[in-house]
Amino acid sequence: MQLYVNSREIIINNLVSYMTLDSVLKEAYNDTYANLNNIISGDYPYFHVGKNIITWVGNITKIEIIPNWCYL
Repeated sequence: MQLYVNSREIIINNLVSYMTLDSVLKEAYNDTYANLNNIISGDYPYFHVGKNIITWVGNITKIEIIPNWCYL
């Protein structure tokens, strides 16, 4: 599978169920926090202020974006 966020590609190989891509920590993991960094390659996605383009190739059935807000 390939995921593209603003033309940055991340390739996901042999994903069994789902994963979280943490762009801040540069980590990939699942609900048991098992390390999935070994099944991905490419650039971690990040979002620009304003419009972002998200596309994918493969059997991805759902993409959920959870903001990691920080307030000072």
